[in-house]
Amino acid sequence: MLVALVALLGVPGTSHAASTSVAGTVGGLELCPQFVCGAAIFVGAFEGAVDGADETGGWWVAVRHNELPGPGESALITDGTWGMTLDGRTVRGGVVTSGTITNIGNDAFVVVPRLAIRSGGAGSLSLSILLDHAPFPPRVRGSVATIAD
Repeated sequence: MLVALVALLGVPGTSHAASTSVAGTVGGLELCPQFVCGAAIFVGAFEGAVDGADETGGWWVAVRHNELPGPGESALITDGTWGMTLDGRTVRGGVVTSGTITNIGNDAFVVVPRLAIRSGGAGSLSLSILLDHAPFPPRVRGSVATIAD
């Protein structure tokens, strides 16, 4: 049911808006690993600036990736969906297949998907999060920022 909810929330719309500027930090939890839910699902809080205004809100991303890599290795992120709910505004879209998940050892991974904005704005974002499986539930923290297309 959770995967269906994420899929419903992540259905991309069409937007002809001007390029959206985003810069901030994210933190939260891994709700479900890919081997259980069909995608690795992360949720949490966003704090930063969107189009020059200070914003806080919630964010989520569901990524699908090749087999988890061993220590020191990386795997390709193949697709997914994402979204941010800000004060009265929702921005969401898809995960582009140019991202990676890298095993840095000690049950920790760096997850770096490229995000395409498809609703609530326009443009591309880079998300970079550290996923730490050592505590339970697994924790994530990192940054999100606009990138040139």
